Amino acid sequence: MKALALEGRQTSLVAEYVMKILGLDICADTIVGDEMVKGISGGQKKRLTTGELLVGSARVLFMDEISTGLDSATTYQIIKYLRDSTHALDGTTIISLLQPAPETYELFDDVILISEGQIVYQGPREYAADFFAAMGFRCPERKNVADFLQEVLSKKDQQQYWCQYDYPYQFVSVTKFAEAFKTFVIGKRLHDDLDRPYNRKHNHPAALSTSNYGVKRLEILKSSFQWQRLLMKRNSFIYVFKFIQLLLVALITMTVFFRTTMHHDSVDDGIIYLGALYFAIVMILFNGFTEVSMLVAKLPVLYKHRDLHFYPPWAYTLPSWLLSIPTSLIESGMWTLVTYYVVGYDPQFTRFLGQFLLLFFLHQTSLALFRVMASLGRNMIVANTFGSFALLVVMILGGFIITKESIPVWWIWGYWISPMMYAQNAISVNEFHGHSWSKPFADQNITLGEAVLTGYGLFKEKYWFWIGVGALLGYTIVLNALFTLFLTILNPIGNMQAVVSKDAIRNKESRRSDRVALELRSYLHSNSLNGLKLKEQKGMVLPFQPLSMCFKNINYYVDVPEELKKQGIAEDRLQLLVDVTGAFRPGVLTALVGVSGAGKTTLMDVLAGRKTGGLIEGSISISGYPKNQETFTRISGYCEQNDVHSPCLTVIESLLYSACLRLPSHVNDDLLFMKRGGQLIYAGPLGSKSRNLVEFFQAVPGVPKIRDGYNPAAWMLDVTSTQMEQILGVDFAEYYRQSKLFLQTKEIVEALSKPNSEVKELTFSTKYAQPFCAQFIACLWKQNLSYWRNPQYTAVRFFYTVIISLMFGTICWKFGSRRETQHDIFNAMGAMYAAVLFIGITNATSVQPVISIERFVSYRERAAGMYSALPFAFSLVTVEFPYILVQSLVYGTIFYSLGSFEWTAVKFLWFLFFMYFTLLYFTFYGMMTTAITPNHMVAPIIAAPFYTLWNLFCGFMIPRKLIPVWWRWYYWANPVSWTLYGLLTSQFGDLDQPLLLADGIRTTTVVAFLEEHFGFRHDFLGVVATMVIGFCVLFAVVFALAIRNLNFQRR
Repeated sequence: MKALALEGRQTSLVAEYVMKILGLDICADTIVGDEMVKGISGGQKKRLTTGELLVGSARVLFMDEISTGLDSATTYQIIKYLRDSTHALDGTTIISLLQPAPETYELFDDVILISEGQIVYQGPREYAADFFAAMGFRCPERKNVADFLQEVLSKKDQQQYWCQYDYPYQFVSVTKFAEAFKTFVIGKRLHDDLDRPYNRKHNHPAALSTSNYGVKRLEILKSSFQWQRLLMKRNSFIYVFKFIQLLLVALITMTVFFRTTMHHDSVDDGIIYLGALYFAIVMILFNGFTEVSMLVAKLPVLYKHRDLHFYPPWAYTLPSWLLSIPTSLIESGMWTLVTYYVVGYDPQFTRFLGQFLLLFFLHQTSLALFRVMASLGRNMIVANTFGSFALLVVMILGGFIITKESIPVWWIWGYWISPMMYAQNAISVNEFHGHSWSKPFADQNITLGEAVLTGYGLFKEKYWFWIGVGALLGYTIVLNALFTLFLTILNPIGNMQAVVSKDAIRNKESRRSDRVALELRSYLHSNSLNGLKLKEQKGMVLPFQPLSMCFKNINYYVDVPEELKKQGIAEDRLQLLVDVTGAFRPGVLTALVGVSGAGKTTLMDVLAGRKTGGLIEGSISISGYPKNQETFTRISGYCEQNDVHSPCLTVIESLLYSACLRLPSHVNDDLLFMKRGGQLIYAGPLGSKSRNLVEFFQAVPGVPKIRDGYNPAAWMLDVTSTQMEQILGVDFAEYYRQSKLFLQTKEIVEALSKPNSEVKELTFSTKYAQPFCAQFIACLWKQNLSYWRNPQYTAVRFFYTVIISLMFGTICWKFGSRRETQHDIFNAMGAMYAAVLFIGITNATSVQPVISIERFVSYRERAAGMYSALPFAFSLVTVEFPYILVQSLVYGTIFYSLGSFEWTAVKFLWFLFFMYFTLLYFTFYGMMTTAITPNHMVAPIIAAPFYTLWNLFCGFMIPRKLIPVWWRWYYWANPVSWTLYGLLTSQFGDLDQPLLLADGIRTTTVVAFLEEHFGFRHDFLGVVATMVIGFCVLFAVVFALAIRNLNFQRR
């Protein structure tokens, strides 16, 4: 970030040097990637994490297992750099490693050996072995000291190092070692040093930092601004997509509220214009909702940067606010330009500017509101629920769905704090004080525009426009301040401290006493996978067919990234594997070795058939027959470098799940060695103690001999590095291709490429090991456990439903029993409309992260041939049924009671029926949008416009009879319109009591009003019910087909 702030420079000298040391210079312009998008390798990601700290000015470094996923040569180079910098800069560095190589271990000055939470040794590295020798345990001459230090504490391995043969061996526990260390000379010296207070006179003035951050505030702000601008540029697709969506919805809106069908002659005409203004406000509000998922995805990085004091939270929130201003200008400007004059709003230019200004500030308020919800929720599911709840409260109490006069006195405070109330009043005042609405109304001393405002419970004073603008500006400032506060004081969800349960302690003790097998057997008997019985059977010998795999001239190409093209690379494709030839034989364990980024994972993906993009050349055969991917997955297993599992299953349940869907089914012998660039430099047998490997490379002139006790794996990586190739003037890939070993490998490949008469081609009668029903039951068992153990989804959804039920019930108190006026019917319909839309949208948004995670897990499991896509998809559909049923019962019982709707069995069951299937189709719609999009961040962007269109065409803002003929078809294609049809008609469609209309003069019956105004008929309920069920089936089927046919994983 510091480099970004330097004018004219893209990187700094320190950053360049650290990239070179860590070997990241070769991938400097490659995106990092994630589980869906292929980026840098796993080892390079590990080094990137290390590099983030090394480029700073940290004087104390705590580094936890930084060698995981790295080859020994790279680990050695990184630790050597850390040692040199620690010595030169007088820094403090502590690094935890798992069994480092001897040459790496020798780089350390001090060693801390810890086991079972106790320090066994702490002191100079060279005295560690002496301490254990004093205890009677000697490290053999050719033994790696680091391995010895770990094994000597193990009950299984300790005895082999006992050297005091005059005394019988007895196991020495960790506690005894720890006590003995206190009496050892190093331990005594450590104790004395700690007892003696430190003399502060020896402090150097620069020993401790006097500021929280490494650079000045202005430079931090500038760096953060540039960083966020770069992220916006990289995510430009999302912003462009949102602009296009908004434009399409604006075009649809202007054709629905077309000026030739819109008039300025009556209060009813004004109410239609109010509906158009309300929809504009809703659209701008909804367009900010995507901020939730985008921010939650960034939070882990933000928390890491905050905790490492890269920058303060305000340095993130302020640039994000400033950078959102252009998007607000574009979105509000685009909407106003497209809709204003075509809809037929007042033609005065000042009114046009007023609407644009108000929508701009409303969009800013919306973005700030949803950032607050995301920073408060911190989890994708919880944050989406919070966002939906905030949107609901703002809209239900905004004064349009339920008029101000109808809001109960105990909720009127919510009306005054709703940003939408200020937006609705301000935009309405801006419109209805225009010249088009200035004609006098009846015999009263007010204009038609003022009559519309007062008739709908809105304020009619002109100054309310500026009150609305000022209120929205104030909300924007306050909400951004809250956003900063929450980023400052809140931490990621989850306990940071380690907690050991009683069960974990019992498990640890049982492992010590060899009771695991008994407990596992007991578990298998008691947990039968809901019908998948694990029966005890007699032993049998499984027939096993040895198979060989050979591959010839494998080349793999990917498209060159745009960043590299800008640097002058003319080629369209980048070659990652170069003529790789080899064979895997039965009974031979082959090691695939290479430095990080050499192409090991790429080759494995190609051979296993996991690549979803790029161009593959060459041939792969199984026992001489061309590889068939469908049958190959049945007999292969793939253990990925970065694996993802269903987070809510236990270890044993994950294994049992895999076992139910799969077949009832020493040292390295061969080596496949690759260098950077995807080229082979060794393929063949290792020999005893890696003799063949060592002799092959030592035959190259200038290659240094291997030292005694040196790890051959580390040695071969050292002597074949890019630097050694330059020093020796040798291309090891070319040297291998000219060697006898390469000819021998080719002969083996040629032999294995020809089918053997004794070996038949690998075929199976079915594609999967288990039939469709067994796959479905196993997937349903897994999803049932996952849902039950996911309270952030299930529990939060039920809690939200209870809160919404109570809130709606108390806001809409006794709405169901009021049937005297047209406004009573509108209020009841508004309550139903708000509940359907917001509980439904909450279900749709909260299910998206869950489906996204499970879909990614399914990519791995389906690639392994565990099950097909349809059983997996239908299990996700089926598992929702009971949860939605309980949710419908909770909402229906509470709201129906508090709303005082008519208590008859038929009407109550109709209400539950429509709510149940409505929540189902909303949930399935959320699942469907996730299935057709790459991830849960894009899914809400795809879904949002349809929510607004369902809102527009549901019949609440503009009745079906007033919708232009060319758009009336969408009313019938809108699931929400069928839900409102069913809910309103089932409750009021059989009432013949008189109803006072809006003008206060005419009367009609409730039945006649529903038919004349909305076109609702009670005898049509059967068709309505069928259509609502049909939408559930439609979304579920599209979801299943999308899961089967679409794969967004890029490998």
